[in-house]
Amino acid sequence: MKRLGLAILMILAGCHTPTPTKTTTTARSPQPSAAPSVVPSPTKPPSTAPSLKGYGLVLGVDGKPAADVEVRGFLISPNGGTIIGNNGSTIISDGGGTLIGNNGGSFHLLATPTLTAITDANGRFKLTAPDGQHVNLEAVQDDTHKALQRDISGIVDGLTMQLAPTGDLTGDVKADGVTDLKGVDVYIAGTGYIAKTDSAGHFSLPHVAANTYAVTAEKLGLGNAVAEGVQVKSGLPASVTLTLVKTLPLIKTLAPTAGAPGTKVTITGDHFAAASGQILRVTFGGAEVAAPKRINDQTLEVEVPAGAASGDVVVTVGEVGSKPATFAVAKTLQVLALVPHLVVGSTPKLGVVAKDAAGKLVEGAPLAWTATGTGGSVAADGTVTAKAEGTLAVSVACGSLTATATFEVHAAPYLATVAGTSEFGTVDGPGGVARFGYPESLCVAKDGRLLVGENSDIRVIDAGGQVTTLAGGPEIGKTDGRGKSAGFQTAAAIVELPDGNLVVADVYNHALRLVTPDGTVTTIAGALGVSGTADGPGATARFNRPCGLALAADQKLYVCDGSNNRVRVVDLAKPDRPVTTLAGQTAGFADGDGLAASFKYPAGLALGPDGTLYLADQGNQRVRAITPAGKVTTVAGGGPAPTSGYANLVDGPAATARFSSPQNLAVDKAGTIYVADRYNQRVRKIAAGVVSTLAGSGDPEYGTVVFNTADGPLTTGKVGQVGGVAVLPDGTLVLGTHNRIMAIIAN
Repeated sequence: MKRLGLAILMILAGCHTPTPTKTTTTARSPQPSAAPSVVPSPTKPPSTAPSLKGYGLVLGVDGKPAADVEVRGFLISPNGGTIIGNNGSTIISDGGGTLIGNNGGSFHLLATPTLTAITDANGRFKLTAPDGQHVNLEAVQDDTHKALQRDISGIVDGLTMQLAPTGDLTGDVKADGVTDLKGVDVYIAGTGYIAKTDSAGHFSLPHVAANTYAVTAEKLGLGNAVAEGVQVKSGLPASVTLTLVKTLPLIKTLAPTAGAPGTKVTITGDHFAAASGQILRVTFGGAEVAAPKRINDQTLEVEVPAGAASGDVVVTVGEVGSKPATFAVAKTLQVLALVPHLVVGSTPKLGVVAKDAAGKLVEGAPLAWTATGTGGSVAADGTVTAKAEGTLAVSVACGSLTATATFEVHAAPYLATVAGTSEFGTVDGPGGVARFGYPESLCVAKDGRLLVGENSDIRVIDAGGQVTTLAGGPEIGKTDGRGKSAGFQTAAAIVELPDGNLVVADVYNHALRLVTPDGTVTTIAGALGVSGTADGPGATARFNRPCGLALAADQKLYVCDGSNNRVRVVDLAKPDRPVTTLAGQTAGFADGDGLAASFKYPAGLALGPDGTLYLADQGNQRVRAITPAGKVTTVAGGGPAPTSGYANLVDGPAATARFSSPQNLAVDKAGTIYVADRYNQRVRKIAAGVVSTLAGSGDPEYGTVVFNTADGPLTTGKVGQVGGVAVLPDGTLVLGTHNRIMAIIAN
């Protein structure tokens, strides 16, 4: 309910305080109006800020002291006090200028016995207001002679009020689309003048003291209206028309803006009806909050209900609803623990995947972390400190949802199997049960899943290590379709698009394939089973063994076109997905600009944090760099691979280091480049112009397929002929090698 002045001390509607019999009008809560207009005394001008601590004086119309005049005071400005109504009920002010009743009802103001006086024979009266309170005073000789003085603050003694003939105020209340307007309250705030409209919206306020007023009309469900500056002159009629406007509850902020059922949410805004106590409803995606708590007119505290879904939050006061605000409701929660291993001294910040009922990621939900076990601890932001060998169980809660991940803590950097064994297969299930068939490529999805490209299918490892098949089957093929009905011939690279779709480089089908979240596969560039070198729209462009992909922020998709010895670009932002050639033309080795540069079976791509494109130039045994304009330079590597032995396993300065058939690359946030050095059976690292070996051991075996993968410390563990490499958000490096997914666990 709208109030335009200082808050009023009120008692429950319908509870009458004994008052003198000269008038019986019921008063309403005061609202600010124009400065009071007091008829001056002919003998003494009125004070602008009179005090009630001394005597006041009432003069008649003739200017002489008027005896037996009733003077009534109306309290305003509760200042957080507690008021006892005449019926014994307690009305508590929240201190913010609003009042909350114990029955949730509306409140009407009446004069109280302690603020009622009758002038003596000399026209004098005395009223004592509570300390710190403000009052409005009305002097009433009879219905036709009154005086009004507002906001008596107790600063100066000597108030003079002069009676004058009253005027009648009539008018009409309107509301768009409403035909029956009976029962609208019309009142002058801070006085005893109140009326109700008839069905046509007409009202009458008779015998109003001459002054300038703000006139208010309101009714629950219809809204309110205020007319400022309405003048009532002595002995003259006045009229006013008010058009009701619904006061919508207003949501300004939600804190937080996402969470699970049970999450506590603070809603700030306006018009939450703390003063009027109107019925309050709050819904989240259509589900109603059980017990919304109204702190004041601007603040609500609620708890996300169990049946909530992502969508609109609406606050409804009475019958009027707010414009909706958006809230995301998590239905599932997972700790990102795809690699359940840590090393002593590491302090990774764990990620969490929260999804709503539609499978959409929910971000910004409040989380609470706890840890048990001997291996370490977890901070409030999810940062784990691995302290000792052993196990560490880390749990996270969001509202009523919880998720737990258990980690094995190692004493030193470690090479660990995440999923799969040395056995070939396409079995789904937990990591230790799952089987893979030559995982060639890895891609870390934004929701924490690891996407794996194999000979004939696309697999998914979720945050908890569960393996499923998204598209394709155990046999190679070249068909579009959904799930197992689609066919691939070596998915050598995968990238995730902003909309959650995937693009796959299908090597021996010479095409780029689009895979939707439900596993539907379509061909978007090239033709299945048809090789070529043509640029142009995706449907007519041709590739020859596309085997590496990297996606830029501008939706440019870079493609290693292996047997064409080129790097191509697909503009995914355009409807026809045009394909152009960025660099390379014929087999060879040469740095240079665009077509002047040359490669020999470019195999893998990765984008650095500065936008530089890095390329595994497999046939040239080098790592190259390409600018967006197509300028090619050599980053590391110094020559072709021999047929056997250690000659191409050389660490040191980038220019003299040696690789053996580097197949894929990954770049971390610091710009460090990781190389899947296939035939050297090593993972190499390039940083600050120096190449070093990060993991892998055993004799390099050029040209021979071996299955020498083994968990263990980085110096003795074996990565085999590693093909895929990717960096997880926490910096952990994951590998695709033979029939396993492995991880390098380090600080």
